[in-house]
Amino acid sequence: MGGWVRRNRRRTRASDFCDFSTYRPLFSEHQRNQIFEKYERESRQIDYDFYLSFQLSANLATNMNLDKQYRPIVARTDTDFNECAEMTVGNGIYTARMTGPTGKGNGLIGNAHLSKENRIGTGDNFETLRSTDNITIDGGAGSFRLIDNFDDCDIDKQVIINLKKLGIDKPTAVQRGVIPIAIEEFQRDIVVQAETGSGKTAAYLIPIICNINTFKQSGLTAPANSPYSVIVTPTRELAAQVAHEARMICKRMNISVALSYGQMPMGICRQNIRRDGCDILVATPGRLIGHFEERSIHFTNVKWVVLDEADQMFDYSLGQFVVPFLKEVKRNSFIRIFAFSATFTAAVMRTMNCYLEPEHFIITGRAAPKDNIKQTFIKVLPRKKRQLLVEVMNHIIQKNNKKSTADRWRIPKTIVFVDTKFETNYLAIYLTNLGIPCISFNGDRTQKMREKAIDDFSRGICSVMICTNVCARGLNMKDVRYVINYDIPFKCQEMFMHRIGRTGRAGNKGIAYTFFELGRDEENVEELISMIEGCGLPIPEFIQKIAQERVRPMGFFHHGK
Repeated sequence: MGGWVRRNRRRTRASDFCDFSTYRPLFSEHQRNQIFEKYERESRQIDYDFYLSFQLSANLATNMNLDKQYRPIVARTDTDFNECAEMTVGNGIYTARMTGPTGKGNGLIGNAHLSKENRIGTGDNFETLRSTDNITIDGGAGSFRLIDNFDDCDIDKQVIINLKKLGIDKPTAVQRGVIPIAIEEFQRDIVVQAETGSGKTAAYLIPIICNINTFKQSGLTAPANSPYSVIVTPTRELAAQVAHEARMICKRMNISVALSYGQMPMGICRQNIRRDGCDILVATPGRLIGHFEERSIHFTNVKWVVLDEADQMFDYSLGQFVVPFLKEVKRNSFIRIFAFSATFTAAVMRTMNCYLEPEHFIITGRAAPKDNIKQTFIKVLPRKKRQLLVEVMNHIIQKNNKKSTADRWRIPKTIVFVDTKFETNYLAIYLTNLGIPCISFNGDRTQKMREKAIDDFSRGICSVMICTNVCARGLNMKDVRYVINYDIPFKCQEMFMHRIGRTGRAGNKGIAYTFFELGRDEENVEELISMIEGCGLPIPEFIQKIAQERVRPMGFFHHGK
């Protein structure tokens, strides 16, 4: 048979490049030896005075003794790649930890993140969180009071017992102001801005649970699928965490808590709500609208709508779900809005005022955890950025293993924030093959992969997490001692506070490193200076100099920044 015959060619698969039968490092032993020799050679040629500025240069030179003791981590760390560096190749892009379980989420059931062992205990600086010197209360009818203990307010005894079992004995400053207002003046809307890790979640859960308990004891009943309170959170992991905290606080009380977020099977959510009820519904914006449109949940009995991380709720991506929901429930019923976040912009406040009652309370706390987090800013050229990350990780590991005699060095829990999903995967593999077991976390992961990543990080299987802003808000992760801003976020002032807030929570101490990339971050220098001043910290000299150089004379073609 003559003529041209078309042949069906098989599409290239990931298995053509990687053996899935056994997990193995991305680089061979010979390649790793080459990397070791390269970094050992280059480490002696680094100009630390230029690349490491503001406090870190002197600290590194003192603690590491670069002339005699400095060695890359690969020289000492014996990494178990089979356990910590599962890697595959997909779509031509290397990604870390892609070979775990795939599929739907289960609300973090059995996840170490929500275990008792992973609860953050109060630190040495907890008393500073209780001080009301830095908190102001405005609005309302002018009548409010501060409590010193939970017994000073009309809080159910079972709630106080549950709080003590959770290790919460005394209220923080935010709780001292919010709880009596929300219980005694529950007809008022409340807007609360306070630093990360200051107890905002318990501040709104305690009064809501107490008020719902009062309603139910008075004989008021509602259908199983009709909640009294709706709590909206921006991320799935935060929703699961808030639902878990609510269940712990209302334990042994006749109050049900339902959880629903994207990638949880909708059918299972409906069954759980019909069977167990949903006096308190915790949901993400998209799933909330899904229940609203299909009428699987009725919102006619809603008394409180809580916007956790409220400033993000009015971004375009989430505002398209939250704003229609607020308009609808405000039209059909009498509800109160509780808005909580560590940051509020003027634009967000203007938008929120459309849905708040005129005489609402505004409770403002400290802008940033100044006393708990030591911040260090480092300027770096783009081509030296990954190398600087390795050096900072070396500094962290050597600092925490000075007295260690074990064969394997202990790596303290560290979160590295980057701006892009691809960079999380790249850096995770890059560091893992240098001997630092990492895990990457971003929005491209399936929900089970995300939950597995948090579980591995909580258990310490991987002590370093490379992630995007999806992990920046609200998550309580125990023993996170270091945060590294590999990329300064473009929404500098808001997201920066949330990122560094993953450490130094509940009065504990932490350290945050921020890389200032020359040629990229000059555009945000004014906002960065405003943020540093808001934290009450001195402005690094190199940032001041960059800000001064950006001031140009006005002209026809040149405009001052």
